[in-house]
Amino acid sequence: MAENLNENACYGKKFLKKDIKNTAGKCAVILLILSVLTYFLGSLIIRILKIRSSLLGSNSTTGMISGLSNDAYNFWVGYFPCIAADVVAIIACFFIFRKGINNYISFKKEVPSDFIVSGAFASIGVGIISSIIFLIYSIIINSHGIEIPSPDFSIPKETIYLILFFSYTCIIAPVFEEIIFRGYILNNMRKYGDFTAIIVTSIFFSMFHFNLVQLVNPILMGIILAFVAVKSESIVPSIIVHMFNNIMAMITTLISTTNSQNILLIWSSIYYICGVSALLYFLFKYGKELIDICKEKNEVLKVRNKIFYSFTNKWSLMYLVFYLFIILVTMVAKNS
Repeated sequence: MAENLNENACYGKKFLKKDIKNTAGKCAVILLILSVLTYFLGSLIIRILKIRSSLLGSNSTTGMISGLSNDAYNFWVGYFPCIAADVVAIIACFFIFRKGINNYISFKKEVPSDFIVSGAFASIGVGIISSIIFLIYSIIINSHGIEIPSPDFSIPKETIYLILFFSYTCIIAPVFEEIIFRGYILNNMRKYGDFTAIIVTSIFFSMFHFNLVQLVNPILMGIILAFVAVKSESIVPSIIVHMFNNIMAMITTLISTTNSQNILLIWSSIYYICGVSALLYFLFKYGKELIDICKEKNEVLKVRNKIFYSFTNKWSLMYLVFYLFIILVTMVAKNS
């Protein structure tokens, strides 16, 4: 009897290990499609602009064709490829997992408004903690003479591109990213345990940003967003929280460009006090539920093993290699 139980346990481990690798591999395929297509489209558009520049004439210092502003260039090279790749990735999700978006949008249970509101404001506190952590490791890296490249979050000056910029950052990106990460990836990993799914999804979410500035924040923010999605059984609340987080970040960026120290000081004070207070409130009220999720059952495989197998299949490893390659290239370009 004992031998049969051991054989069944061994078979169970092998099956679960294989299934985790298969599902996580599908998630990695989607992210590879998303990432590679984004960089491919961006590079293709840059190439087209350079060809047109050589034919029509342009300012050699900007590498843009006549009449194409910096704002226009940044949109077509930076944001348009992201939108197009997101759409393709969502279509790929449908064919790979054979599930429609409505499976993740519809509410399966009632969610208190306090949970969504406090979760939204708690995201500010998460951002503050992430900034402190980034400050610490950036100081350490900079002390070795290495500069960390920062993404371009400059605000467009032209009205049309300002509208497009805010539409993408505060509406389109949160919706598309939640569909992909908290919709398809999180929910398809949940069969191995909610905590495993939350951690794996959050790590994938961090890698998706492809820069060291946004290394910690997507992980911590991803945990909050995933917890909101798991508790509500819908991605609509996580979309709201994600939108709110991005809107607050944009407001902060806009205020920082006013050159008014008084306004910046007042806003920063309100921002920090509200953010930290909201995070403490959120953890106090809903922390027990989050802890309960962390107490995942481990009869067959421990959580750390399930997370390990999620990133050791061939597709996840390919995505990891691509991620490290992009990080290395941008670091070398910045410090050369």
